[in-house]
Amino acid sequence: MAGSIATSFGRTSSDSSSSDSVEERQTVEVQEKAVATYVARMEVLTPDVVRVTRAYNAFRGCGKALRPQNHEDLHKDSFVRERISSFWSHSWHGPCWRKILSLFMRYNGLAAVLIGCSSASECAWHE
Repeated sequence: MAGSIATSFGRTSSDSSSSDSVEERQTVEVQEKAVATYVARMEVLTPDVVRVTRAYNAFRGCGKALRPQNHEDLHKDSFVRERISSFWSHSWHGPCWRKILSLFMRYNGLAAVLIGCSSASECAWHE
């Protein structure tokens, strides 16, 4: 095992015979593939780690749960689930209001477009 790790970090073929080196490289490749396959399965070790919430809980209070200054305990609004139907990143770079607006559009698309257009028309009308 230590030899295979050394091989993956650039040990030269002069450190051992070339046949040992080839075998070690093959062993490392097999181990890397096994690890990649295991990680790709994305299996959860304990089922209570995967928690979900309904979109309306996140949107409550105009997206209060998505704002960084929110310190409310939101764990009570989540529940254990075997699968996630839609994943929202909790760490987006950029202004918070963009995240909230994009999620409103995603889940309330038609209503959001109609309200947005009517608001824009109202603003243009009063100019």
